[in-house]
Amino acid sequence: MISSCELILSHGWGLSSLFWNSLIQKLPINFDCRCVDRGYFQTPSIEPVFSVKEGKKILISHSYGLHSLQREQIEIADYIIIFSGFISIHPKKEHAYKKSKKKIKLMMEHLHTVPLKLLEDVYTKSAFPQKNELEIPSNFDIKTLSDDLCDLSKSSLNLEPFQSIPNILILHGDMDKIVPVTKGIELQKKLPQAHLTVINGIGHFLPHTHSGWCAQEILFFLNEA
Repeated sequence: MISSCELILSHGWGLSSLFWNSLIQKLPINFDCRCVDRGYFQTPSIEPVFSVKEGKKILISHSYGLHSLQREQIEIADYIIIFSGFISIHPKKEHAYKKSKKKIKLMMEHLHTVPLKLLEDVYTKSAFPQKNELEIPSNFDIKTLSDDLCDLSKSSLNLEPFQSIPNILILHGDMDKIVPVTKGIELQKKLPQAHLTVINGIGHFLPHTHSGWCAQEILFFLNEA
């Protein structure tokens, strides 16, 4: 049983550090949880780092949050837990790639014209097949959202710093309408030391919609690794 550890949790695009509240409440109270906040809703941008204290260091990411992890923290981490992760958001086949790029372009247009409607649609699809219960703040930082959406579209995960981390868990819902489960499978193939668990009947927001189950999986992984 791990008695002392630090966790850094990195949320995905269009979310805030509040996304992790439900999961954190299900984890042991002695877990020191520190949440990244990208500042999408005019809140201060927060990039926590691990301390020099003894204890296990754990990185947890959701979706695009995997791409915004700091390399220095990856290299320190003892464990990495990846929810709904991907190497590149776009499919490889030409027709599907063009369709995906067009979709991001349309999202960018909506971000600058009807941002609340855009995020409502994203949250609804992310929570599917459950009903979305996350509140969407109205004080958008359009520039930060726009910059990160552009980066999300172009980003290809640098796998090199993950190669030396022996303990990686990938959790992905088979009903994810934002990042298809094939992306999680592709990621695991590139990180053969990682363990992949595909969860039936769960979508993109699994750390929120199924926080109790996710907390159990995390604890089992930490104790067995």
